[in-house]
Amino acid sequence: MAGQIHVRDATSEDASHMDRVLKAAFDTDAEAKIVEALRRDGASTISCVAEVDETVVGCVVFSPVHLEDHPELAALGLAPVAVDPRHQTRGIGARMIDAGLDRCRESGAAAVFVLGQPDYYMRFGFQNASDFGIDSEYQVPAGYFMVLELKPGTLNRTHGGTARYLPAFQMV
Repeated sequence: MAGQIHVRDATSEDASHMDRVLKAAFDTDAEAKIVEALRRDGASTISCVAEVDETVVGCVVFSPVHLEDHPELAALGLAPVAVDPRHQTRGIGARMIDAGLDRCRESGAAAVFVLGQPDYYMRFGFQNASDFGIDSEYQVPAGYFMVLELKPGTLNRTHGGTARYLPAFQMV
């Protein structure tokens, strides 16, 4: 398992590989169904895969998130991120997230939202969305809904709101 890690933009040919990784990384196939629905709806804005020895072992997907009352805000949601369990703890997830966030910046996105472990995501610069008065449409423990401002100061101008994910996420 010591092969070279390569992160690249996902292509349509990666769909079945991403599906395999998602099903291996999670207890249910809900995340795989979300990605399939995002792909079908053309809503998977940014996707990256990680390869080891030319085999896809990880994937990350970013899709639009809408902040209520702020349709002008170009925001994305990071979800899901998955690494094949046989390749976890090698920094693959972090490399994919870094590459994906770079693509988000290049795309002109102002912010990226994530629901997840604060200790993990805060090292990428995410902070509590509640610091900006922003709530998630989902009931999650305090601190687990976070945001990363890609354009500093953007969220201070929103005066809060509720972040809403695409319908595909209702599957979870």
